[in-house]
Amino acid sequence: MSSENLRAGPLTPKKAKTRALICDTARELFFKQGIEATTIEQIATAAGTRRSTLYTHFSDKNQILTEIIRDFQEAIAKVVEKMPSPQPTREELDLWVQDFAELAAAEKVPTLLLMQGGSSRRIPEAVHDFGVSIFVGLGEKLPAFYAAQNSALGIARAQAVLRQLGWAVALYAENAESAKVHLQVAGEWLARFIELEESRKA
Repeated sequence: MSSENLRAGPLTPKKAKTRALICDTARELFFKQGIEATTIEQIATAAGTRRSTLYTHFSDKNQILTEIIRDFQEAIAKVVEKMPSPQPTREELDLWVQDFAELAAAEKVPTLLLMQGGSSRRIPEAVHDFGVSIFVGLGEKLPAFYAAQNSALGIARAQAVLRQLGWAVALYAENAESAKVHLQVAGEWLARFIELEESRKA
């Protein structure tokens, strides 16, 4: 059951306030304790509400996480849309990576939550879906990412590049100055990946 189905119509101001409080509380607990370690009971208690009330808004932690990162995902989609296509230069890639990093710095908590979730033993569905949306979005802009979706090896290579990009922008969100070299590496990996996939098509 989706959180949209749970809402079943427009929220009253009181319900909207409760829903926002649950998300804000979960966001803080996820950040401090980790997504996997945080329980529904802890979220409800910290939010000053009952578990039964929480479940009228969300069926599980994944739906709460989805709600938390939804606005961030929309912002990321706009950055992905700015990717020069179909064959960006290295300079254009570096500028795009910098734009990505600036957004990550402005949205530090969701950025770090996503990286934390991506590193956990069981990757939350919301985090997995977020990664897929970036992969697919880049596939619509770059033939290299589109072609990579057709083989297990291509997918693995693309995922490695995106993980490097994710870690680089997460480091930038925490300490911009020390992360500059990591952004350069992310740009280099992107460029090499594009070159490799293009050469495989030739």
